[in-house]
Amino acid sequence: IYTKKLKEMNLKSLVSTLYYPDEPNMKLIANSVAQNLQKNLGAYINTQAVKRTELLASINRGECKMALVPISSTDNRGVNFLSQFTSSSQNNIFGIKNLNFDKAVADISGKLSYNNYLHSLLNAEKLLLNEDYLLPLFFSPTCFITSKNITGISFTEGGYCADFIEAGKSN
Repeated sequence: IYTKKLKEMNLKSLVSTLYYPDEPNMKLIANSVAQNLQKNLGAYINTQAVKRTELLASINRGECKMALVPISSTDNRGVNFLSQFTSSSQNNIFGIKNLNFDKAVADISGKLSYNNYLHSLLNAEKLLLNEDYLLPLFFSPTCFITSKNITGISFTEGGYCADFIEAGKSN
């Protein structure tokens, strides 16, 4: 695909700049991405740190061809993460407007069975990735570990959310 796209653009190789937020550890990640693109595709990628606010503004204006942007969610629910990219979301930094994706996300609810919930998440994720705005490079999951002495933790159907309101320690 890469070679085909280069021919379509009348280029022999890709020369571009990968912008990233000037934050801890981001330079290391950006340089690693650039090195891998050069090694595996022969692309020449410079890296440049900018303030996060400037980077997001540049992305919103469509001025940035390549950017490394950490994206997170307020919780670990997949539907909330995907909701960031719906047309009506204020957090939709890429300006994605896809009615099929919006509907797919809107149809995801906690009332679905576990398998249907996962299937719906995967379907919405595919719709989002097909837009070519995002290319996930890595993720950092969050999890918790408990012991047999901890009591009162309850989970919603399917285990989507944990409730610690009545959590306690037994002897």
